[in-house]
This record gives sequence, structure tokens and C-alpha cells, in this order.
Amino acid sequence: MSIDERLYNAIKTAADADEITDSQLKLAQFIRVCRNDVAHNFSYDTEYDFRVHDHAAICAVTLLNSLKDSWFDFHWYVENRLSVENCIRVIEGEFEFEWDQDPDELTYVKDSLAPKYDNRD
Repeated sequence: MSIDERLYNAIKTAADADEITDSQLKLAQFIRVCRNDVAHNFSYDTEYDFRVHDHAAICAVTLLNSLKDSWFDFHWYVENRLSVENCIRVIEGEFEFEWDQDPDELTYVKDSLAPKYDNRD
């Protein structure tokens, strides 16, 4: 796939080309949103609570395992702590992230985080 350097565009291109499932898309975008929080706020306090970032680390392993299973046929020695479905349940249920309803925006609304996990107050 021909993509530019922006992670959002790489994820969106993969989704548009049906290289990743809707669930993998959600995990990838959640990880990207958390990565952006750390990248843009590292010298200050992050906007999201550490529990959100801890979950993103768990989701990264789950996503890599899911992609490995979809694309390749080999065994990776790192086990999932949560299934893809349970990762998304925490993202949308516990953290209350909302999926953007604009069909052109394949991502979570970054400001839709539940107040108890939001450090911006």
C-alpha cells in the first residue's frame, strides 16, 4: 500500500483496503490516540489517566497478535491478556470513548473520555 508517514493515514488506508478488520481498526486508532497524548504532552502531564495508557499497552499486544493471526501463520510467544472484544469493551464501556460517527473519520473522538480518566481538569 502506498501511504504517507502519518499513522492515522496508514491505519485508514489499511482499513479502506480491507487489510484490517473493524475491531483491529478500533484497537489501532485507540493506540494511536494514546500515543498522541504521550507524544504531545510527555514533558507535562498527559491528558489521559495512566490507566488508559496501561490499557493501550495491553491492546498493542492484542492487536499485534490479531494481525499476526490474520496475515501470517506463525506462533508468537507473547500471550494476550485480553481478547480484542474485551479490549474494545474497556475502551468504549469503561473509558467511554466514542467512535466518530463521521464516515470519513475512522477514529475515536479524543475528547470523549470519561471524566474520571481525563487529566485535563
